[in-house]
Amino acid sequence: MTNTYKKKIDGWARPSELLKKGSPSLWGKNGIHPNGINQGSLGDCWFLAACSALAEHPERIRALFDNTGYSIGGVFRTNFYHMNERVKITVDDRFPVNIGKNPRYMSYNKKRIYGTDMSENKAWWVPILEKSYAKLNVNYSQLNSGVPGVAFRELTNMPVEVFYTKDQKPAEFTKIITEADKKGWSMAAACREKHFDLATAHAYTLLGVVELKGGPTLVKMRNPWGSEKYSGPFRDDDPQWTAAWKKQAGLVVANDGIFHMKMSDFHLPFKRYAVAMYQDWKVSKTRI
Repeated sequence: MTNTYKKKIDGWARPSELLKKGSPSLWGKNGIHPNGINQGSLGDCWFLAACSALAEHPERIRALFDNTGYSIGGVFRTNFYHMNERVKITVDDRFPVNIGKNPRYMSYNKKRIYGTDMSENKAWWVPILEKSYAKLNVNYSQLNSGVPGVAFRELTNMPVEVFYTKDQKPAEFTKIITEADKKGWSMAAACREKHFDLATAHAYTLLGVVELKGGPTLVKMRNPWGSEKYSGPFRDDDPQWTAAWKKQAGLVVANDGIFHMKMSDFHLPFKRYAVAMYQDWKVSKTRI
């Protein structure tokens, strides 16, 4: 960490020192899950959104770890890619923490991880992956601000394409997202403008599109925090949802981070999106 960030932390602690009971779990009580990432004080939502998108397919997260479970000794080896080469990063489970200093709050005199904390699923794979990525980039402070496309590339070594929404007609956008979704490719987009209470300068996972029968085309999104603030048309409790549309979209009315928005509303705050073409590519060579 730089001197500026060192001043913001009060020490380091292991999960075993932070948990009130039980032992830490790498994957969580319900296995790898894309929801409920507890982002801390770092501005690395671009990295977390990519992680959340990859977690739609748990095997993609497991591929990032040499560990199959939580290390008794607190030592983890992770896999990233830099300049098309695999890079193995080894870290321990000591995390930078803050101690609550205001007696008016429940956090008073309690330790809390400065970066991403344990997920709502009681999993530690995200904090460990975040620490590994910080080490790859020299320190935690280097993770402040970035784009999901870069995170996808260094997490997967798969081809990544970035699309600009202003350059796309609705039919082209729908085709690209639909085909990517069918192929199981991972997608993410960053919100750049205030719009219907979306978090600005924040990255979201792009899940797909839904072409409602007799209605508009909706874009399906996920906030990796596992909660949603979107308040625009076709929010979960919008009365214009019909029973048929709810069934078609698979709508679940819950504060689970997943929400739908009209394509026109998506294009306003989301200026670009990244698609990681995650698949088992076959490389062939031809003599000329």
